[in-house]
Amino acid sequence: MPHGSNKLYLANVNPNQHDTLVCLPTLNEEASIAYMITAVQYEGLPLVVCDGFSTDNTKKIAEQMGVMVINRKALGKGSAVQKAIEYALSEDYIFLAFIDCDGTYMPHDLRVVLEQRHSMDMVAGKRPFEKITLLRRMANYVMNHWFNYLFKARIHDVVSGMRVIRLAKFKGRVTAEDFDVDHQLAAIAVASSMRIQEIPIHYQKRLGNSKIRLKHLFMILRAMWRDSRHLKK
Repeated sequence: MPHGSNKLYLANVNPNQHDTLVCLPTLNEEASIAYMITAVQYEGLPLVVCDGFSTDNTKKIAEQMGVMVINRKALGKGSAVQKAIEYALSEDYIFLAFIDCDGTYMPHDLRVVLEQRHSMDMVAGKRPFEKITLLRRMANYVMNHWFNYLFKARIHDVVSGMRVIRLAKFKGRVTAEDFDVDHQLAAIAVASSMRIQEIPIHYQKRLGNSKIRLKHLFMILRAMWRDSRHLKK
């Protein structure tokens, strides 16, 4: 089993899940962090929090609950993904799972997502779009169609905040530093003809304040174009 500094938590890990590390990327998530940690712990999964300079009690709560907190180099979610990949590889994990820490994704859905990991290179949760607010649903519609047009793919939820990746396939390949990282993971997988599966999951109202703004939509669309030029099948 990979070793880690969050020994309080590792004592409760399900031995069938020892090859997979779960990462919660955080930035001022004190409203949801305790709930998310408790829910992931219930699933018996190794867990690390990758924080982006939170100014609230996010880090304190996580550490008090016995979970290791690693600091990323920059504020963006992509920076958290890069740091988590680096850390998971150093700890000899085979798979790395990400789940947004805002409470919209339910950790018990990791069960069905992780069931497919050994036969896939990336497994992503597919949200029920009717549960997403109208404006965000429209934004997701635009992003999905633009991505599939550029990459000639059929991905249903390209920016899902719940996914598991096979670390060896993504080592050294993730360059996105912000919210464009979700689509970039999908882009790397599609461009490299990796084995991809999407699994229907639940989705609910977030806890705390959203950090996504309209500017991020245009940034992601531009980044999709950039990645479609640089990533080749």
